[in-house]
Amino acid sequence: VNPHCADALVCISNCDKITPGMLMAAMRLNIPAIFVSGGPMEAGKTKLSEHKLDLVDAMVIAADPTATDEMVEEYERSACPTCGSCSGMFTANSMNCLTEAIGLALPGNGSMLATHADREQLFL
Repeated sequence: VNPHCADALVCISNCDKITPGMLMAAMRLNIPAIFVSGGPMEAGKTKLSEHKLDLVDAMVIAADPTATDEMVEEYERSACPTCGSCSGMFTANSMNCLTEAIGLALPGNGSMLATHADREQLFL
C-alpha cells in the first residue's frame, strides 16, 4: 500500500484469520480504513434436532459413536445452509462484530445475517 500512496483502505473479509490480519495492517498503515464483510450465515435446521444447528453440533454428532453415518451426513449438510461466515460465534463472526463495535465497519456489518434483505442497504 505504501509504495502506491493509497489514501484509504477498504478491507473486504469474512473469514477468521484474515480479519485480524487486516486490522493489524490498517492500524500499522495509519490511513483511513473501513471493513466490509459478507455477514454471518443463518443457523441450520434438520428434522433430527429441535434446535437450530451450527458447526459445533455437526462436530459433536460426528464424534458420537452411536450416531449413524446417515445421521452425521444430515447434520453436516444442515449445519451450513446459506452463504456467509460459519454459523456460530467463532473467530470470523466475533472479529466482524469487533470491527463494527470499534467503528471500523458500518452498523450491521458484523451482526446482520448475510441473507437479510436489509444487508444490501449497508453498501449503497
